[in-house]
Amino acid sequence: PHAHEECRAESHVKLVDFGSTSMVPLSEIDSMNADAVFPMPQRGALSSMSPERLRAEPYGPKADVWSVGVALLHAARGGQHPFLAPARAFVAQQPACADPSATKFWRLCAATGCTSDLASSECVSRSAVTAALNDCALGRENDRFRAFIRHALQADPRKRASIDDLLASDWIRGP
Repeated sequence: PHAHEECRAESHVKLVDFGSTSMVPLSEIDSMNADAVFPMPQRGALSSMSPERLRAEPYGPKADVWSVGVALLHAARGGQHPFLAPARAFVAQQPACADPSATKFWRLCAATGCTSDLASSECVSRSAVTAALNDCALGRENDRFRAFIRHALQADPRKRASIDDLLASDWIRGP
């Protein structure tokens, strides 16, 4: 049989791979043109996207700093993602993040506070980062690593460390 002969009316089509998903505020959809929805191209792995990228805002090199922080904390937690596999302490504070049926995009948004104002976003993100740091030995025992991760995972990119700041950090430079 040929591939086209295998298609049946009862087949279910599923769409996958939303790695470039962006959140568009419902209040802005009617007034937005297509160019306004994506201020910059959305590329990269969804699981390491910074809050500004998840909100479809313009981003710069500090979005990569966020990704470095996520990758290092992911490794320090033995392969457990800091936001997609949140620490129990954080799940207790934010029950919506614990829902395994929620999509990766919405779980990341909830864990990093992307669906709220920037001040709330910083608070939620700080809580998630603290819980993830407390959930791994390196995060609990190494103050330099804690500081490095906290500077890399600031929700507000204006407050987030630059690449040069990270390279000059005590954790990278050593004693």
